[in-house]
Amino acid sequence: MKKMLKVFGIITLVACLIVSVVACNKTDNGVKVVAVSDSEYASVEDALKGYVKEELAFTMHIDFMQQDVDVVLAEYVSHESKGEVAGDNIKLSDDQKTGFVSAEKFAVKVKIAMAPNNNKEADFSEATQTVYVLKYGEKYKFMVSTPEIGERVTNSYVKMLTEGSKYENCTVTGVGMEKEEDDEKPVFNTATEMKFTAEASYSAKYYDETRFNNRAPGKDEERYDRVGYVVKNGDSIAAVNNTYGADNELKWMAINIPAGDASTIKDYNKSMIQTYIFSVFSSVPAAIYTKTANGFEFKAEEVDSDGDKETVEYKITVSDEKVVGIYIIEAYTWSDNDKTYVESFESEMKISAFGSTTVSVPSEVTAALK
Repeated sequence: MKKMLKVFGIITLVACLIVSVVACNKTDNGVKVVAVSDSEYASVEDALKGYVKEELAFTMHIDFMQQDVDVVLAEYVSHESKGEVAGDNIKLSDDQKTGFVSAEKFAVKVKIAMAPNNNKEADFSEATQTVYVLKYGEKYKFMVSTPEIGERVTNSYVKMLTEGSKYENCTVTGVGMEKEEDDEKPVFNTATEMKFTAEASYSAKYYDETRFNNRAPGKDEERYDRVGYVVKNGDSIAAVNNTYGADNELKWMAINIPAGDASTIKDYNKSMIQTYIFSVFSSVPAAIYTKTANGFEFKAEEVDSDGDKETVEYKITVSDEKVVGIYIIEAYTWSDNDKTYVESFESEMKISAFGSTTVSVPSEVTAALK
């Protein structure tokens, strides 16, 4: 690809989202409670400013740099009361009800921007967010609900959607498509299938579209599909991966996973999901997305002095309070001799079979452990 976006995708480490008290009480008649702040504030305005700092701004600690790096900047502008809300309309947990006095709904105007590079000024845009402030005695806490359509997504909402226990049993498929400047349309690049259970996990990376469609990993004269299992091996867990010898015979190689990395298959799967699926929320944190009817999305364009345009777009699909789809496209468009060219790379990931995923471990894999 001729050029890739510099602004997005720079940070690839997994982020630790703001820790809040999360409640997952589904309700048909009332306000959905996503999180209530741990911090208490002396005034309503302080609580709303705390919401902006904790739920919209985003900072990462980069270990090798030994410093915190701002990723998303968020600034409080003003607020407007939308009136008091009856306490029984907010489905607080028993712990969250302790000391509760009253609740009030607010529309909060904020400014949000990706942190700029090279000492440039931040390109802020305004948004209006729905925020609830709860009074406890003489102190106040902010409460986060599900974002309304058109609002920015919050850190706690993403944290709730990506909570590890929701993905302990599921199947993930991902397909990458690439378009070169002379291609009429994008063509298959690579594909992946991953299956996660508490007893074993499976992954396959395909380099051939037909083999992927048939779910039949194999090889051709150029390369072979990578297949791996993570299984129990006594008191440890082991990764068993395929390879082909000089005689083109399929072989399996096993290696124990250090206990410090993961002591159970469930822990290993959780790490894999957070690193390879939900790391998308590190490069594009919550507040950059806008809530839609079936999830949230964002799109950015940058045009240089020559008129060449770079575009990046993310679409996240949500169902039953889980992420079920992630679509990403990065494109570069330019003109030469009155002809327009487009290069792009897109990937689409789907998460499904929650609670019904199974992994059958071949005897060859079990034998490799010996």
